[in-house]
Amino acid sequence: PWQQILDNVMGKKNNCGDGTLAILDTASGPGEPAATLARALPGSTVISTDCEDTMVEKAEKVASKIRNMIVRKIDMTELSSAFAPDTFDFVTCCLGLVYPSDKALAFSQALQVLKPGGYLIAVVWQDFRLLTLNKEILEFVVGEKLPVSERNPLCLEDEALFRSLAEHAGFAKVSTSTHTFPFIISAENDMLLKAATYKTSSKLDELGDDAWEKAKERLKELLPKYIDKQGESYSIPGNRYTLMVSKKID
Repeated sequence: PWQQILDNVMGKKNNCGDGTLAILDTASGPGEPAATLARALPGSTVISTDCEDTMVEKAEKVASKIRNMIVRKIDMTELSSAFAPDTFDFVTCCLGLVYPSDKALAFSQALQVLKPGGYLIAVVWQDFRLLTLNKEILEFVVGEKLPVSERNPLCLEDEALFRSLAEHAGFAKVSTSTHTFPFIISAENDMLLKAATYKTSSKLDELGDDAWEKAKERLKELLPKYIDKQGESYSIPGNRYTLMVSKKID
């Protein structure tokens, strides 16, 4: 998704003044796609933001080698407390809009700090096969269906809902497109097991060694459903995401 976001910024940057851009990346985690954008646009300023200290620290390490990347600890629902209105040419968000409990506020805050004619470019999951694999393994181990998490990465899988949040916030010219890509996982050092339990490993640790053995057993059973073997790697195909581009009215 980072490359798709960059491609859209590059395609629209000529609509934003002299080409020296101000870009705000929200929910950047360890610094992406902020770092990708900053490297590709060395004459622009890219601000990477996240609300979690551990993520901010990781992003700062990345930014230490990129002169036009700045890191700030800011929640995406509080952008107007940190930035003046009409500051940025682009606001970007890769897979982070699922996290705030008040998603409408996150959209309205992005609109507020964008310049007139600026763009919000955002990505959300439609189908995250690796997450589904994690869930199916843990449900087998505990012997019951699990409730949907409040921070469900698939909570904006409905494209109509995703679009409506942007439109209700006041964005215009909202367009969406669907993209797919595979997760490629090394076949070495139990990397597949680590990936298949990346969301559930703490729970499996809590349940003990028997739980881990059941998880390994279930993973073997699910291999044909989720995973293709490609040489020295595994591929989890079928992951889909929605990319949305929306504009603040001039």
